[in-house]
Amino acid sequence: MRRTWSATAVVVLALALAGCGDDEDSGSDEPQKSGLETDADALVVCLDEADVDAAVNPNTAFAVESEADAEEGRAAITLETEDDEKSWVDGRVVVNWYYPVNREAAQAVAVDDCVAQLN
Repeated sequence: MRRTWSATAVVVLALALAGCGDDEDSGSDEPQKSGLETDADALVVCLDEADVDAAVNPNTAFAVESEADAEEGRAAITLETEDDEKSWVDGRVVVNWYYPVNREAAQAVAVDDCVAQLN
């Protein structure tokens, strides 16, 4: 599965998950969400609770399957080969802001905190 989401119009996050969702039948007619979809939803909720506008964007797609793949996929997501002031790899997540960001700013801290909850 390939998916990326954007939080506000300034940051793109790409989750790198090692596993998929639970395949057990819950008895519901609703389709089961994968681990990626569940984590994306959790990230959006976390950011919304921190007053950072966030939404899943199914039109911006990219995915990797492990922390190592996140590091390897960094250049395709950020167009950079190492951490800088606007993009970095944080565990299973590649964070990419569209402009250099003050990592101490409330919005950046909220993104860092929510990403940390996924790792």
